[in-house]
Amino acid sequence: MDEKYCLGSAYPEPEDILKFWGSDKHRQMMKDIVPERDCSRCIYSKYHQQMEAIRDDRMTLSFP
Repeated sequence: MDEKYCLGSAYPEPEDILKFWGSDKHRQMMKDIVPERDCSRCIYSKYHQQMEAIRDDRMTLSFP
């Protein structure tokens, strides 16, 4: 886990995460992330980008 992506700590005050979530700092953190560069195991990887492109392609006959 890279320190710059730490969302806070649940210890000793679990509610501190709620203060961070949705804050200006949290929103900026999300804007600054480049999945290809920062998180190769990110849920939004190249595979998922390809699946989105196929799903949105009108030439695709049937795609769940």
